[in-house]
Amino acid sequence: MELAWNSYMARDYARSIEYAQRTLDMEAACSAAHLTLGLAYEQSGRLDEAVTACRVAYGRSGRNPAAAAALGHALAVGGEGREALALLDELRARAERGYVSPYCVALLHAGLGDAASAIASLQQALEAHDYWLVWMAREPRFDGLRDDPRFEDILLRMGLRAGG
Repeated sequence: MELAWNSYMARDYARSIEYAQRTLDMEAACSAAHLTLGLAYEQSGRLDEAVTACRVAYGRSGRNPAAAAALGHALAVGGEGREALALLDELRARAERGYVSPYCVALLHAGLGDAASAIASLQQALEAHDYWLVWMAREPRFDGLRDDPRFEDILLRMGLRAGG
C-alpha cells in the first residue's frame, strides 16, 4: 500500500495503480488501496474508474474526510459539481461537530476550481499544524494552485521551498 501511495506522489500513476491493485488482491477491503487507486485513476484521466474506486473507499472507510475529499475532487473534475458540493457541505457539517482536516476541504475546493477557498483552507491547515500538509508540495490535485503566490507562500512558511 505504501508503494502505491508513494508512486502516486511520485506521479508514477501506472505503478501506483499496479501496487494498489496488488494490495487489493491481498486485502480487498483495504479502503486506503481503493482510495489511492482512485487518485491514480483520476490523474491518469480515467475519471469513471476514479469515481468508482473513490466511492468504494468512501464507503469502506466509514466516510472518512480524506475519502470524501477524494471522491468530491474526482466528481468535480468529472463535471459532477452538484454531488461534489454535497460532499463539501457534509465536511463542513462534520467540522461543526469535530475536527475535519482543512487540507481535505482544500482538496475539494481545488477540484471545484475555487482557488480562493482552497488557499483559505490550506492557511487554516497551516495554522492548525495539520499533518496532511507534508504532502502539499507534491500533491497532484493542487497543481491548479501552484502558480498562485499564496500557495507558494504557504510552502515557504512551512520550509518546503528554498526561501523558507
